[in-house]
Amino acid sequence: MPYIVRVRGVEIVCESLDELDELVERYGSDSAEGGGASSRLRRSSGGPPGASASDVALLRAMAEGGAQGVSSEQIGHMLGTQGKGIPPALSRWAVRMGISTDGDAFDAARPGGARGWRLKSGVLAVAKGVLDAR
Repeated sequence: MPYIVRVRGVEIVCESLDELDELVERYGSDSAEGGGASSRLRRSSGGPPGASASDVALLRAMAEGGAQGVSSEQIGHMLGTQGKGIPPALSRWAVRMGISTDGDAFDAARPGGARGWRLKSGVLAVAKGVLDAR
């Protein structure tokens, strides 16, 4: 059953409660008005302790992006940064998610011709393992 959510005046259609949880986690429950969803939604990030829904969504996007990677624009939205702030934010995110100890987990990529980042091959396997363990 799709859920229609209004976030800051924009209506978004969510296909699942997990997708709705991610929106509520990212933008706050005050902004979410759902059709059939309560404001007391469970937090089911599925990642390591302390990981937000947007952290897990980025991990999923990076794992699915594989060798193609994920665009900097998409990463920036998920991490709340842009431009030159993306590489250090990605390094902190990798350590927080437990897929890297030193944050050196990324290579530059060109997904669809846009600027972006991809996980290094060894780290990609770790990321898929973290997702499979959930």
